Amino acid sequence: MANPYSPPKSQLIDHKTAQVIKPGKFWKVYLWSMVVLQVLFIIGEFLDPTMTKKALAIDITIYSTTLLGIFGFVYQKKIFTQMFWLVWFPVLCSYDLFTIFRDLVYDADEIKTPVMILITIAIISPLLFIQYLALYNYVFKSGSLWNTVDETESL
Repeated sequence: MANPYSPPKSQLIDHKTAQVIKPGKFWKVYLWSMVVLQVLFIIGEFLDPTMTKKALAIDITIYSTTLLGIFGFVYQKKIFTQMFWLVWFPVLCSYDLFTIFRDLVYDADEIKTPVMILITIAIISPLLFIQYLALYNYVFKSGSLWNTVDETESL
């Protein structure tokens, strides 16, 4: 008979042997498709005479950092820290909302607006949603990745 006064036994996870769930092929295809689209997007912005160097630098920084996070999720690599990505996630969402609003409302003319709204709803929004899902999984669902201790970290 078990002693009712004995403390419960803990079932702590051994993070050295914990399994990290690897993302499937879909995420790899998505990552490398987004890399190609990002390169084309940067070339298009670079060739746009109305684009300022400051706006171009901000876009390159934000989306390259985001692609690093997606890369970390897809290949289960620690890139920066979990706290960095916790802060980065709302920054990215806010910036995307700002750029969509700027492009659709502020910079739009009457002819371009219906087409831009349709493109945003049909193509850009699903790509952004998948991007947010990848970063969400990286930050919040990859706990065993963030909790592992590397030999270099313990020195």
